[in-house]
Amino acid sequence: MTAIEDPIRGSVSGAAPSATPGSAIWVAVDQGARRYGADATAYRRARYRMAIAVADGVGDSLDAAWAGQVAADTAVRAGLGGGALEALAEARDVVLSVDPAGAGDSALVVAVGECRTGWDVAWVGDCRAWTWRDGMLEQVTTDHTVAQRMRELGEQPPPPATEHVLTSSLRSRLVPDGFVRVPPGPLLLTTDGVHKSLDPAEIEAALRDADERGGDPAEALVAAARRAGARDNAAAVLVRAAA
Repeated sequence: MTAIEDPIRGSVSGAAPSATPGSAIWVAVDQGARRYGADATAYRRARYRMAIAVADGVGDSLDAAWAGQVAADTAVRAGLGGGALEALAEARDVVLSVDPAGAGDSALVVAVGECRTGWDVAWVGDCRAWTWRDGMLEQVTTDHTVAQRMRELGEQPPPPATEHVLTSSLRSRLVPDGFVRVPPGPLLLTTDGVHKSLDPAEIEAALRDADERGGDPAEALVAAARRAGARDNAAAVLVRAAA
């Protein structure tokens, strides 16, 4: 367990002593069985506002790892000065301008706000945001994947491989960038190494168990994904009002 600095980078995990006044944050990142760690997390804070990002570099390569970390770091820096959509746009601009012809690409979800005032959330790809209130989990983003598009068109069930084919990313925009405003309360961000290994009920159970034991909820999610057989990179960030 390691104390988190600002911004969170790489595969550190644990609970930050403070995020914004009255809030607390937990982070876990695990490389799994992949050759490279392409999942990345970051946050930055102002007095009454914070920006949090979770990115999932596309593929298992140095390019993917670079894109994921640059996306997360850029998004939180831009998010404090603007908003969630501006953070997403800046992350895209940086990845494309630094390596316009390269292979580095990433899914990304970024949230700007605070537990007591609510959140603006923007995303591309299949990183997710969830609310976690009174022991109930609710997904507030929609995956930008071929599988999700097939569901929307009434094609059930989609082939499993289509769950991992993105319809948007920092380099690809087959669908518009996602955006949603979320009411005040705790916020959970995850990569697919967590939420495609655990169903919502299993995520709820892991969070509830961590609360009952006084444990680290982000670490609990990553550990549960590993027990479920996940081999992918996995990352989770939970922010909620401090007790």
